[in-house]
Amino acid sequence: KLIDGGNAVTNYTKALELDPKHAAAKSSIGRVYLTQNNPEYFLPAFEDAIKLDPAYAPTYYELFYYWYFRDVNKAAPYLDQYVANSDQGPEQEYLKADFLYASSKFAEAKAKANELITQLGDKVSPRMYRMLAYVNDTLGDMAAAKQAMTTFLSKAAPEDVLATDYEELAKIAAKTPGSEAEAFGYIRQAIDKDTSVANKIKFINTAAQMAKDAKNRAEEANWLGMAYRMDPDPSQKALYDWGFANYQAKNY
Repeated sequence: KLIDGGNAVTNYTKALELDPKHAAAKSSIGRVYLTQNNPEYFLPAFEDAIKLDPAYAPTYYELFYYWYFRDVNKAAPYLDQYVANSDQGPEQEYLKADFLYASSKFAEAKAKANELITQLGDKVSPRMYRMLAYVNDTLGDMAAAKQAMTTFLSKAAPEDVLATDYEELAKIAAKTPGSEAEAFGYIRQAIDKDTSVANKIKFINTAAQMAKDAKNRAEEANWLGMAYRMDPDPSQKALYDWGFANYQAKNY
């Protein structure tokens, strides 16, 4: 916790000398290297921890989480082992739902999320509604997607709401006839929510693309101008695109 990885590894190694089967120590060494983004060291450490104690659930979770964003096929067995070796409860079921979505099994993910919402009622994690929004968006049910995301926003703690949640709501609105204008309002909320200039510019460019798709070149030009002025190091292409959108809008 003091960000002193070298001494942490030294002491975890001493713990292993005292108890060579202490999987938590080997797994903790892996976590130190994980903070350094060094897979050549943390992946073998996690695998060694499993060999020391095949029932040590936290290591399975670390490996599942690592592969979840890289290769769902590699992540799958680690999720199975994590669930098998940990206390059963809602969190394990949420992970199963998340993994179905990550595996592009959208209909199954939707069914699992709805099952948990029905089963747990008001105690269900709001993130199940967020996942339903993305699933329904992917499946083309914009009304259900919007309802799920607005439900998530009403139930989630403020610190759990991300700028990308408003971006997703904007994308849903942009695909909903009659709600296109709402999309830009949601993008503004995403911009206000995020503190990163790079992310703000990304959201602004998303709005510009929405305007372009709607053939509203004047609105596109407004957003591109905002992105250009906000960018501390704008490209020549950004300037050209801003100018060309104005040209298309006959804003000579």
